[in-house]
Amino acid sequence: MWGRFLSNPVWKAWRRYFRFSIVFDANFPLAHKKYVIAEYPHGVFPLSQLIAVSLTDTVWPGHHTYSLGADSLFHVPMWRHVMSWIGARPATATNFKQLLKKGSVGLVPGGIAEMFMVEKDREVIKLLDRKGFVRIAIEEGADLLPCYHFGNSQLFQWKPKSWEKLARRHRVALGFMFGRWGLPFALPWRIPLMMAVGAPILVKQTSASDPGFAAAVDEAHGKLVAATQQLYDKYKGVFGWQDRPLLIK
Repeated sequence: MWGRFLSNPVWKAWRRYFRFSIVFDANFPLAHKKYVIAEYPHGVFPLSQLIAVSLTDTVWPGHHTYSLGADSLFHVPMWRHVMSWIGARPATATNFKQLLKKGSVGLVPGGIAEMFMVEKDREVIKLLDRKGFVRIAIEEGADLLPCYHFGNSQLFQWKPKSWEKLARRHRVALGFMFGRWGLPFALPWRIPLMMAVGAPILVKQTSASDPGFAAAVDEAHGKLVAATQQLYDKYKGVFGWQDRPLLIK
């Protein structure tokens, strides 16, 4: 990460604009540990996750944290530099494993699919069939850390939803982003953002060739699904969403 970039006043302005806050559900060690941070929801754009990165050195001092992003982002002029400055790399298995040797890694598993899953009256995330990152976490012996960004799904709208299959087939965002006042590519709606971080899900490092590997992946993934639901249910009232359910697909 480039410290000077993350200390830019623009980040402070964004945090103030969204009244950004962080709540930890448990204390957990940072020294000599590495985590795979599963962050939800992606929404139309993971802006809350980006804002959270700007506080990494404050919230987790001395702990090296990196990110993974869609490969297509690194082919967009200027944006690829921003991704590099926040410690992000293209989301490949090789990059994932290399970054875990340096520290913790945050990622947004819902990806492009969740851009088309934004709903008005409930939260919808895609996790039930997302196991690739859990496999790598177990191979590398990195505990799983559930994280939910309240408010992020309501910052923008993405249209038309009929382009979803084409977008997922080509692994690129196809459509138009609508923000404040219903205008395309406008400022996001001014909604408070709250990042809730759950307790780590401990995993035992297991080789992919081990006969028990698949079972270990299923067990850890099941625990992550349950922990994400519990984390949401515990803090939705704190955020003011007590009547807004979460559907995990």
